[in-house]
Amino acid sequence: ETVILPEKLQTVSWGTFSGCSKLHSVKLNGNLKKIEGYAFSQCEALKELVIPEGVESIGGSAFDYQHLESLYLPQSIREIDKEPFGWIHGKTSALTIYVKAGSYAERRMRELGFSVKHY
Repeated sequence: ETVILPEKLQTVSWGTFSGCSKLHSVKLNGNLKKIEGYAFSQCEALKELVIPEGVESIGGSAFDYQHLESLYLPQSIREIDKEPFGWIHGKTSALTIYVKAGSYAERRMRELGFSVKHY
């Protein structure tokens, strides 16, 4: 399944896609500001997620129990919960997190024990 979020949507609310195990692709819009907790929890088929520029906040366990391989975080991020991936820890995850050099997202992910790459 593929989902394209409407342009007017500013928040992916708590648990919106939680348990959507067949969700393969999500196109997030440029007006999005916030991804709340458990928004993409248990989206086992989702392998890559590009969070667009403009998103400022990611809630707790937003990506809990999923199998993401690539996550792109924009320069606009200003807040990331202490456990955006729930139980996943930097040293045990196959997840690659891509960030802009010198960004808040880079500093925060490193604080949380994740390795990052620049894009």
